[in-house]
Amino acid sequence: EDDDDAAMTTFATTTCTYHAFFKRYDVEFLTAATCCSLDVPLWFGDVAKTVARVELAESMARGDARCCIRVSQGATDASDNNSKVD
Repeated sequence: EDDDDAAMTTFATTTCTYHAFFKRYDVEFLTAATCCSLDVPLWFGDVAKTVARVELAESMARGDARCCIRVSQGATDASDNNSKVD
């Protein structure tokens, strides 16, 4: 999904091998220890907020119907240059 007005891109999926596997064995809570649940801080944690904002907006590990990573244009205010992600 792209939103040109907001300079945002969304990557979403409704299938997850990890979630399906853990659900089959009734240990869905383990999904939070794998895959997208860790990807945002691991891969994008050092990206300055003036460059881009990356967030895990929805997660099957948290009970959502899909996983959704949103990437949007960075903040224009230089004072908001923390390298932490949401």
